[in-house]
Amino acid sequence: MRLDTAQHAPARHRLGLEDFAADLPRLAAEEPDGQAFQFELALEARRRPELRDEVRTQYEEYFAVTRRALERAGIEATPALVRLVFAALDGATLQQLIFERPDESAELVAELQGLLRRLAAP
Repeated sequence: MRLDTAQHAPARHRLGLEDFAADLPRLAAEEPDGQAFQFELALEARRRPELRDEVRTQYEEYFAVTRRALERAGIEATPALVRLVFAALDGATLQQLIFERPDESAELVAELQGLLRRLAAP
């Protein structure tokens, strides 16, 4: 998932999670080659150690954006939760590339938003 175009974090003026990753299905549909490249690069880094630091740095940036989004929504963003939430988004993107069903990705995002709302509830 590309952070430069994805609306991964809720808008600053909102406390809710309705915007969290809402555009992921659209981005995966509009830019499948760019999304696929991210996965291909990550897999290539397994074979080419000189790429590992760059890929790991990119993922650390993804985790940081995810952490900030969760914190703005009032969720305690433990490292494990941050990685779990991002893994769900990363997996949703990969599944959409494989199955080409953005509606299913939208359902996944909505379900994730619902789970996160429950975590944010007082």
